[in-house]
Amino acid sequence: MADTVAYNPSDLRILVVDDNQQMRSILKSMLNGFGVTQIVPAVDGADALDKLADQTFDVAICDWLMTPMDGLSFIQEVRNHPVAALRALPILMLTAQKEMRNVLDARSAGVDAYVVKPVSASQLWARLETIIQRARHVSPAEPRAAAKAIVAATSSLSHLADAYRDVLRLDCEDLARGMGLLLTSDWDNRDIWNAMFKKAHDLKGQAGSFDYTLATDLADVLCELLRPIRQEFSRRNLRAVELKTVLQANIGALQLIARENMIGDGGPEGRELLDQMDTKRYRLLSAWGIEQ
Repeated sequence: MADTVAYNPSDLRILVVDDNQQMRSILKSMLNGFGVTQIVPAVDGADALDKLADQTFDVAICDWLMTPMDGLSFIQEVRNHPVAALRALPILMLTAQKEMRNVLDARSAGVDAYVVKPVSASQLWARLETIIQRARHVSPAEPRAAAKAIVAATSSLSHLADAYRDVLRLDCEDLARGMGLLLTSDWDNRDIWNAMFKKAHDLKGQAGSFDYTLATDLADVLCELLRPIRQEFSRRNLRAVELKTVLQANIGALQLIARENMIGDGGPEGRELLDQMDTKRYRLLSAWGIEQ
């Protein structure tokens, strides 16, 4: 069927599936800026399935790392659902998981679009519009209207900026507290390692929405250091002294950013710091036998 008329965002009903309240707020603000008013939150895949049982949606936006049911499992449940209309639900996966194997797994599960956090208003608009066009056989929004929607969505985040400064500070304090526990008594506590990875993962996915570019990049480095340990826990004891030094330096830098409210990429000093962290990360990953 050929495209006919443009869709109206206010007609859309969108399910937002993310276990992080701050990320749900970010997405709600962006979607409101687009003109979407019918937004229903879910805290994980199981909660989303419950809502799908008695409500109808045009699109689902879901994170990957959630418990007890993660985003990939949610997609698989939807695509295997006995109700044909639910099987056809357009799904956009919005996650900080950027590895190609994750993208391929999500595609195999049946995701319609895959976007890596942090996401900008223009990226989210483009992906949503593509999904809606395909599902409804409608034409894209007129360029002027699209540009206006993107500006409105970007501006709508401004009211969250002050609150996010506190979120960033608390997240960095949590990372520092976890690091302190690892160093003093709980180096073998897998739960702390997992909690630190999730905190870094969330920080990486959110900070960029508020222009904390250096914080996003440092959180990415931290995730890349912690992920291999989650996959093979014994790695924490290989080059452990070097690992502790890099983790402390990374988390210390994040705390400084939060404390000084350092927006942007930190200029030449920020880029130099990031280069140093990257060099140390690559050295450790190489020692662990992980190719980059």
